[in-house]
Amino acid sequence: MAAVANGDRTAFRSLYAETSAKIYGVLVGLLGRNALAEECLQEVYVKVWHSAASYSIERGTVMTWLIAVARHRAIDLKRRERARGTQTALDEAVELADPGSEAAMEKVALAGEGRRLRDCLQQLEEQPRRCLLLAYWRGLTQEELARRLGQPLGTVKSWIRRSLQKLKDCLGP
Repeated sequence: MAAVANGDRTAFRSLYAETSAKIYGVLVGLLGRNALAEECLQEVYVKVWHSAASYSIERGTVMTWLIAVARHRAIDLKRRERARGTQTALDEAVELADPGSEAAMEKVALAGEGRRLRDCLQQLEEQPRRCLLLAYWRGLTQEELARRLGQPLGTVKSWIRRSLQKLKDCLGP
């Protein structure tokens, strides 16, 4: 990342080659459409090129940082679509899909540490796990989650915070 931050195009090509497939998978999971995921993937790596210096190893791995950048871009893209009224009925159906389904869990299992993550997710209570998965797989905001789940915003925030801490403890260093 330091080389990318210094404008090293070869390092950027290597970063892209090593990470883009996983980031694309995350984006397909969040956006539900290949074309939209491809558009978002391009925006993610443009953002990475311009803001690589903001990466800090103390805050997590490069992949964790890239996924966070991708997630934020996907959320922005979904909000733009909603504002333009271009979200389709298919998009709505994808968003309403149960993130705890076997298909969603299989996507997680395909990632490098997927099996451990899946096992740790299974240790969470059902509602907090569903809340966390909707936030990270579907890109819903805490306010959207509170409305969708019929729960107070404070409860949703607590579920997410505690669930993330439990995952961190379960996954270890």
